[in-house]
Amino acid sequence: MSRTVLRIAPLLIALTLGALSVAPGADAQRADGAVPIRPVPTPSLADVAVGVRAKVEAARQELDALQSQGQPAGEAFGTLGSRYLHVGKLDAALVALENAVGLKSEQIQWRYYLAVTLERRGDLEGAAAALRRVLASREGNLPAVLRLADVLAELGVREEARELYQAALQSPLGVPAGRAGLAKLASDAGDYSAAILHLEAAIEAQPAATNLHRRLSHALAAAGRSDASARALRRAGEVRVRYPDPLMLQLALEMGDPNVELRPDAPAPAPAAAAPDLIESGSTAFLEGDREEGLALLEKAVAEAPESLEARQRLASALLVQSRLPDALPHLEKAAKLAPENRGARLQLAQAYFELKRLEDAAAEVDVLLAAPTAEADYEARLIAGQIAAARQDPQGAEGHFRRVAESTVAPKGLRSRAYFNLGLVRQASRRIEEAVGFYRQSLDFDPNQRQALFNLGLIMASNDRHSEALEFYRRLFELQPNNVDLRLRLGVSLMRIGEFWPALGHFEALLKAKPDDVEALVSSALLLDQVDQSAQARERLRDAAARLKDPADRARILAALGGLERRAGDKAAGLASLRRAVAGFGDASTSPEAAEAHRDLARALAQDGLYGDADRHFGAYLKARPNDTDIHFARSMALILADDDAGAAEVLREATSRLDDVALTHLYARLLAGSTEVSVRQGERAVEIAKAVFEKERNPFHGETLAMAYAAAGRFEEALVLQRRLLQEAKAADFNADFIGRVERNLTRYEVGQPGVFGW
Repeated sequence: MSRTVLRIAPLLIALTLGALSVAPGADAQRADGAVPIRPVPTPSLADVAVGVRAKVEAARQELDALQSQGQPAGEAFGTLGSRYLHVGKLDAALVALENAVGLKSEQIQWRYYLAVTLERRGDLEGAAAALRRVLASREGNLPAVLRLADVLAELGVREEARELYQAALQSPLGVPAGRAGLAKLASDAGDYSAAILHLEAAIEAQPAATNLHRRLSHALAAAGRSDASARALRRAGEVRVRYPDPLMLQLALEMGDPNVELRPDAPAPAPAAAAPDLIESGSTAFLEGDREEGLALLEKAVAEAPESLEARQRLASALLVQSRLPDALPHLEKAAKLAPENRGARLQLAQAYFELKRLEDAAAEVDVLLAAPTAEADYEARLIAGQIAAARQDPQGAEGHFRRVAESTVAPKGLRSRAYFNLGLVRQASRRIEEAVGFYRQSLDFDPNQRQALFNLGLIMASNDRHSEALEFYRRLFELQPNNVDLRLRLGVSLMRIGEFWPALGHFEALLKAKPDDVEALVSSALLLDQVDQSAQARERLRDAAARLKDPADRARILAALGGLERRAGDKAAGLASLRRAVAGFGDASTSPEAAEAHRDLARALAQDGLYGDADRHFGAYLKARPNDTDIHFARSMALILADDDAGAAEVLREATSRLDDVALTHLYARLLAGSTEVSVRQGERAVEIAKAVFEKERNPFHGETLAMAYAAAGRFEEALVLQRRLLQEAKAADFNADFIGRVERNLTRYEVGQPGVFGW
């Protein structure tokens, strides 16, 4: 929009109040074919008062007569469209007024009525475009300035809306509505002090607008001034702020409605007399913290006026704040039925269906929105369509919708941020993590405070041990959510990982002060205390928690951590006992990640204490949950070998190496087949086959030693001797340790006399 609108002298705004009356000019149509004329729908007028209905029907007859005679019909389209607008038949009004604008483009009143129609249908982007065209021809017109400001405020284009409201203040007639609009922007931004000042100025300028007292009450309550809020509420009424709107007044008078407000709202069923007070009282109570009372009043308002759109929407919003989406849904559905042409109601219902995983219902609502003439600019509907496609496992369809929003140069920044965020989610779900990171960063380019993008980036960085980068995102998020105690855990863990122990401990302690039984914080803080040489305090913290916590799984997690700290402190028996209690505490949850880790830690402790057979059982329990952990397959095999169960170790290694490509495991299997003291286990030729593949993959003296041993086990002593002599020379030249060189020399002697090699584990 031209910024000249914002530099209008007060006198100009005041004098242009009447500038949208019918402008002089020829009534000629454009040349045939220049304007595509659409047939105007014929809606039912059964619900329209007889006198008003007659005026609409007369306008229709006049239009039909002109068209049948091939006469210019631009004026007739405009008259019919404006009358359909007055009686709330918005689909018919839209077509008629679009035809009028095309045929009589110099007649500004048709553009204005078209803008009002688009606004009432919920097509805010279209309304904004139409109002901009009005102002391009009638710069400074106060009704158009205020309507455009309202529309832009709803679209989230807040800075331009603010400038327009301020421009309206140049005329005394625009002060009440301009101040009220500025108050709404301030409230939406959380600046309740500014909102209060604007509302007080609006009330002073238009004392009859008693509804402003209700809005003032809300702002005072949000600012913590409950007494003043109550006083304002007592003065509240239902009269809304008004500004002169000559064209709408002219239309109302023409249709025989002299009592119409100067700026009437979209037609809606009138609520019962008591409902408005109930709606506002309930909303105020809910806002001030008495949620039970607020909900009761809003529910009563709906009972009093079941056809009231405002009552339904207020109650639904209150229920949504309490995460009671199933309870809110019937009211959202009713609101959409009460205002089927209201884009906002359909959007809210579509989002509710999506969150309840009713994808078909959500898609039906979105399809209606995307089939509308203004669908190209309906970015919010496009975002929901993308979410539905993603939920249907259609990443390409989802990306198509999200990209149309993200790459639009005219979509609001907030919606573009959400689109890029959703693109990141799609890529992350496909495990294309770096691409997801790129999209999340683009989301932050458009909205640096996009909380979920900050959280996901922090999580990705932490999961990939990039804790310094994770801290950047977690800290930015914490600035936005300083009361989010759970975020302290992630901050603490990342700080601990980069060695910032004391700041990390500060976060853990703050979290435990708010949530003393938080298991993650208890365990993390104990591990950290152990790191800073306060092991006794760490163990005592965990013992207290184990005695206090009621949930068996929580207690088991604490005991698992305690067992590890006790063994590190040298109390191996106590540590082993704690680990056994932890495993027993998990019970049937033995396949959960925490239970599996407890089995692993107990198995390692048992193996360290020489209890190899018992260790094998717990290694096996862990591997049921984590079958691809090559380190634990190796540890289990070594425990069985040390327990003199070479056959058991060979079976574990055979199964593991058949599935997992791991050099260490494969090498151990070859070594066992080559050097086992159990004749039934030793398989020379199979050992040669495996050891040769390992040696070719990673040539080093250890792998060569195993291959030489395999040759000897297969009776191929000459090959064993050649390889072993070469390995001995390489080991001495590389200053290998004496144990290795001594073992190679002893086996070399055995191979020279035709005996297999031996080695200890």
